[in-house]
Amino acid sequence: LGYFAGFYPGDLAELPIDKLQLGTEDGWLDWNRPKTLEHRRAYLPRLLVRPLKHYLEHKPQPNSPEGDGHAFLNNYGDIMSSGAFSQLVKRHFKKAGITGVSFRYLRNACATYGDQAGDARALSLVMGHRQGTSGHTLGSRDTTGLYVKAISDERLKAIGCYLEQQLLDAMEAVQ
Repeated sequence: LGYFAGFYPGDLAELPIDKLQLGTEDGWLDWNRPKTLEHRRAYLPRLLVRPLKHYLEHKPQPNSPEGDGHAFLNNYGDIMSSGAFSQLVKRHFKKAGITGVSFRYLRNACATYGDQAGDARALSLVMGHRQGTSGHTLGSRDTTGLYVKAISDERLKAIGCYLEQQLLDAMEAVQ
């Protein structure tokens, strides 16, 4: 989710399970980003959906009512903190022999490769950016984003598929 939807660890820590719609082959995320309260919608390709479904089928039972409804819990059934997610990602990448990867790196990769898909407005929705504001995908002079209310799922899926292909190509290159 860091790569395919530009998630930070805090996004994962707060993600409700009912905001993930996982099908047999692919899925969708539909949720307001906690940091900005901006709506975000992202296509989730098979490469991500399979491990997500596996985790959700085997995740620990919630240890408290607060954990009920959260997508991710630690081994004890407690809600994971953003710091725990950061450490988990670093540990798994280190185990794979990859250093220097963080959620910021994954979010930057989502933005960089997603931008190459050629649809900045759709990428803004995927990443939960405010439309038409400075410092985000759309420049401060672009106010059209303030008026665009609908971005088709086909456009969002194109970004997810492009991100998936970039990752598959990179994985193939190191083999």
